[in-house]
Amino acid sequence: MYLWKRGRRVERRGEKGEGRLPVVELLLALVLFLGLSGAAWASTTEVNGGVSHGPLPSSIVRNPFQPPPSVTKKLLQTSKLKRHVPQSPLEKYDLESFVLKGIVADMAMVVSPDGNTYIIRKGTRIGKGGEVVVGIYGDRVAVKRGGKVLYLTFPKD
Repeated sequence: MYLWKRGRRVERRGEKGEGRLPVVELLLALVLFLGLSGAAWASTTEVNGGVSHGPLPSSIVRNPFQPPPSVTKKLLQTSKLKRHVPQSPLEKYDLESFVLKGIVADMAMVVSPDGNTYIIRKGTRIGKGGEVVVGIYGDRVAVKRGGKVLYLTFPKD
């Protein structure tokens, strides 16, 4: 490698004939290597014994942001076996234990067994069995459990 001092070329520290390549040559070699190897990789791929041109098919390349299919199958199998996990306090108690306190337009207020009040709407999950509110009427709230529709009504005092 050579250095320039005061307009003339000077050899650097006795590295005559050997030593490192200049940075430009290294970068050029790296660009050529990566460019050619990437082009060869992308242009032809072998799929099921034949040669295909273009990108790899989605059956071979896995999405890195999703779990492998074997893990997904195991999760699906275990989720079918497990009981519904409560996502809100409304799902901790049986449907029959809630008391309807009021209805305004498309909202209803219910009181849970622990004394807390909640505002529910159509689509709200309520009860341990995964029941869903399907309608709110003037005097009752319709809740779907499986294939049956149950009603929460005002208490008779």
